[in-house]
Amino acid sequence: GEWTEQYAQELGVDKEELAPFVELFGTNTREIVAASNWQQGPSDFEECMFKASIAYAIQAEGCMNIGDFLIRRTGMLYFDRDRIPSVLGWVKGELGDALGIQAAHSEEFDREYHAVVRFKKENLSPDPVA
Repeated sequence: GEWTEQYAQELGVDKEELAPFVELFGTNTREIVAASNWQQGPSDFEECMFKASIAYAIQAEGCMNIGDFLIRRTGMLYFDRDRIPSVLGWVKGELGDALGIQAAHSEEFDREYHAVVRFKKENLSPDPVA
């Protein structure tokens, strides 16, 4: 909307890149942008914002695992599943770092992710797509 366009202009980013974060976080997007540090070097806006969104979800919303983030916080599992493979590494890395989960527990993340995808396919989708 209008706020997204105005804020994108202030930041100097494409409104299409900013819009998904505004849709998820509303006016809290400002806080996430500030924490993202995307302007401090040649970095990918989406990646920086995504990582900051994970930190925000943990700190402000009590996100404790990959299911919390992919289902309850972002709705990605239901509405944007095609995007998950491109961000799954960030999600696992950021959640692991923030929650003190060692690399050895990465299999647990993988099992949980596959379990939620399997649940979605088996229970919620008339024509499942992995």
